[in-house]
Amino acid sequence: TQSTWGVAAGYLPDQSNSVVLSFTKRQPKQKRGDTMEGGPNVTVAEQLQQFRDRKVMLQLYTIGNAPELKTMKFKVPGDWKWSTMVGNLKRLTKRENDELFVYLHQHFEPCPDDFIADLFDCYKLGETLNVYYSLEVAYS
Repeated sequence: TQSTWGVAAGYLPDQSNSVVLSFTKRQPKQKRGDTMEGGPNVTVAEQLQQFRDRKVMLQLYTIGNAPELKTMKFKVPGDWKWSTMVGNLKRLTKRENDELFVYLHQHFEPCPDDFIADLFDCYKLGETLNVYYSLEVAYS
């Protein structure tokens, strides 16, 4: 392995114009594949699949006159896409042929191709992902 040397510059506290150079030995950089779980032969797609292979807790809230479910807290697979979750929510609310508007944190509708695990990591509050649904457009 090759070793490299780095230079760090600093000023002496008692002399304003003096510069001290110190040389430190750096460790060689690791190859990208060596730091991944499963070794260097694991693809990025496989890494993402392993990362998303977990359950995510959803807390549902209604907006306006949307029907409430008996259970408003669910654990869903992290590898579900947002569109899959919306489809299941439509089925549970018996609105399969109607429009159902589903939001995260009362702010926005994620892209239908976003994965639930990715949304959970970005927008979770505590240990849940807060999902709001309505029969009419609630936020623009």
